[in-house]
Amino acid sequence: MRHTYETKHIIQLIRGMRNNNVPIDRVISWLLENHYDTLRQIDRELRSKLPKDKPTGRRRQVYPSPFLAVATLLYEGYYSCEVISKEINKYAEPKHRMCDDTLRIRLRELGIHVRSHEEKAVAIRKGPRNPPRVNRDAAMGAALVQGDAAVRIKRRSILEISLNTSDEGFARTIGNFFKHYGTVLVRGQEIIKGGEYYEWNVTAWLNLRQWHFLIEAKEIHHAPEIVKTMDDFRAYLAMLIACEGWISWYPLNAKRGKPTTEFIVGLSNTDLELLEDIENRLKQLGYHPRKSLRVKKGFVHVDRYGRKFISKENCYALILCRKNEVQRFLEWIGKIPHPFKEVWRQWALRLLRRYGGTPIPWEVAGPIRDRLEKIYETSLKMSQKRAREDYQQRISEIKKGIRPDRRPRRCRLNC
Repeated sequence: MRHTYETKHIIQLIRGMRNNNVPIDRVISWLLENHYDTLRQIDRELRSKLPKDKPTGRRRQVYPSPFLAVATLLYEGYYSCEVISKEINKYAEPKHRMCDDTLRIRLRELGIHVRSHEEKAVAIRKGPRNPPRVNRDAAMGAALVQGDAAVRIKRRSILEISLNTSDEGFARTIGNFFKHYGTVLVRGQEIIKGGEYYEWNVTAWLNLRQWHFLIEAKEIHHAPEIVKTMDDFRAYLAMLIACEGWISWYPLNAKRGKPTTEFIVGLSNTDLELLEDIENRLKQLGYHPRKSLRVKKGFVHVDRYGRKFISKENCYALILCRKNEVQRFLEWIGKIPHPFKEVWRQWALRLLRRYGGTPIPWEVAGPIRDRLEKIYETSLKMSQKRAREDYQQRISEIKKGIRPDRRPRRCRLNC
């Protein structure tokens, strides 16, 4: 496509609207209302470059005028082929509709450079979507990798982070956390064949140059060097608790007739050296954490869905149980990036502040804990149901040809 001054100006405006998160349907409406004549002129120029149809056989699918020009300008404005084809197909008749793969073929036929996987990761983070990396966010990313997520290098310049969780709220939170730094995909996934169990998968593709330290964080046995200030350490601990920690309360002195309440903040990990490093840092802040062996190596655990897990390593726990320290810690650490664990934090602080330094009767705190556990069990069932619906809808679209099948070959053969 020949770039004139007017065309370059339109593309710059489209990029600005995309960076400001303007919906693509509003961008298309703006193009049709304010630049319709220019679009028709660009469309005629583009159609003259397309190869002619063969005398026999199926006719090639091409958007009607002026939507071929609209699709080209949107692609130059850093919108992806998936988003463009999904939106423009709403305006086109069935015989003119194109999937994202067909749109890429048409763009190549027009002589437009189609972005590779490496260039996609750069284009998707233009403008505000690629802000300077905040050190606090980097500390949280390191905690996520040391906690639950897997990380690997993909295609030389891309870092891929993958996380499986049964809690949809946590999956959405992690997706929103990384969406400003790269491309994020949140989807339901079948874990056990036969439809017995589903989870939510979060996959984020980031710039390897900015986030390469996550590879090192996965291998070291202490808090990474990126955790420098107290604010970084607080965010780092909050993400670790979101991954492998818990906040709860239990009855104390139950045999004496009127039990009181003991509050606990715990953090578990198989890396003993990492927990010892966190323990030393907390002691410097005036806390008195207690370290213990939580699960022995070789222990067989069966979860609520009937899955068996054998512990390959010893799992250790770091616990705070002094009432005044628990309250000070929960106030100091701030918001936890796990929706339901943040609810536990808020309720614990509400009870601790209400009773001050006096003992809290278990008859007050016990029903609250039981109610929160019941709500959490219900939310997990709903999350699994929504993951199953999301997975089945995606597979149905693949079988109908609406969505391309990008799964590995072994996954296609097993289905």
